[in-house]
Amino acid sequence: MAGVASECANNEDKDRISTLADGILTHILSLLPTKDAVMTSLLSRRWRSAWTCVTNVELDDSKVSNFEMFAERVMSVHDARIKKFTLRCNDWHNSQLIHQWISTAVMRNVAELDISLLTFEMINLPDCVYTCESLEVLKLAGWFALEVPDSKVVSLKRLKFLSFSWLQIKDDSYMTLLLSGCPVIEEIHIYKSMWEGLSTFSVCSPSLQRLSVDIEGRQVASKHCTFVLDVPNLKYLALINDVMALSENYFEEQASSIVSASLQVGNWVSPVPVIVKLLNHISSTVNDLWISYSTLEPIGRANDYAQLAAFNNLEYLKLEVESFAASHYWSVVHHLLQLSPNLKLLVLTAKGFASFAEWHQPDDVAECLLSNLVTLKVQGVDGEDRVMELIEYYLRNAMVLNQMYISSRVLPEVGNDQIQERLSAFAWGSSTCQLTIS
Repeated sequence: MAGVASECANNEDKDRISTLADGILTHILSLLPTKDAVMTSLLSRRWRSAWTCVTNVELDDSKVSNFEMFAERVMSVHDARIKKFTLRCNDWHNSQLIHQWISTAVMRNVAELDISLLTFEMINLPDCVYTCESLEVLKLAGWFALEVPDSKVVSLKRLKFLSFSWLQIKDDSYMTLLLSGCPVIEEIHIYKSMWEGLSTFSVCSPSLQRLSVDIEGRQVASKHCTFVLDVPNLKYLALINDVMALSENYFEEQASSIVSASLQVGNWVSPVPVIVKLLNHISSTVNDLWISYSTLEPIGRANDYAQLAAFNNLEYLKLEVESFAASHYWSVVHHLLQLSPNLKLLVLTAKGFASFAEWHQPDDVAECLLSNLVTLKVQGVDGEDRVMELIEYYLRNAMVLNQMYISSRVLPEVGNDQIQERLSAFAWGSSTCQLTIS
């Protein structure tokens, strides 16, 4: 028995990880932060160079002291393909070194570049990035000044995902040239980027399927920049733009293919015809739609909702409602429901402490309530009378409703039990509806 115990103890003492095959060991190290992977070189002779073959390289100046020295060592010693290269700079660093690190990753046939520079110094992207034919994902954030590359050649044959955040785009032709070299691009995110000196910002791509744009409104407005899309196969569109700096030729003349959209465009001075044209462009195909208060309110204020087209394919509609929503807003909401006969889910989300004081019961009932609406969610409301009247209206008239959800920020004197009691005091249109209050 003593011999068996001794043998078990010896087996437990063995370094089993060090006996793994090189490929497995490299895979494990690639899952670690690069700083930790490098530290394993101190374990033994076997581990001394194991980290130099990791496929994921992360350089983050918030995690390493003597950052430039560390980054230089990693990029000079690493000698394998890099699948993902992440660079995070929160402090100033030599721009030539930054260029060098990015270029080395490109030379290693990088598949994903994720670079964030908060260095308060504008840096141009190395030209070699624009011809990196192994690149599939490109994420840029911070202090990049994006200009047409000196070579004026873009060849990103595998790029599928592109994300820009807080960048400065300085040339009208930049996006056109960039996307002309991205034949399989599928998804683009543009967040709070500055369009300094641009007259037109165009996104043109026959392969693009998902587009999210959060325009830096003040920059666009000050330069009178218009935004144009030529994306015939787009399936998802998200737009956020405070000033609605859109041209009336927002979309090139083409049939819409958009099935899901999130729209937060417009403000008090927005050009209503442009908003209407945007909604009408997607009306024939959109199935899932989220609309902010600032998008619909100008249409109601201008009493121009009669120009809206029918949304015959719309099944899921989510609306943001301001606490001070005026009666003209509720008029356009009702009109939108009338235009959506096949609607199955309606979500009303209150922004702020909402009492819906200006809501008034419509004179008629939208077709979707009578035949198709099965789920209704009213979120973030209080328990005042006008809110209850709105909920009662839907419960009375939604004939096939299965689920009614109420998320309530109730007043102190109004409890959920009282809401339940009030809503149970009259006949509901659907006998199968389940009420949930939270």
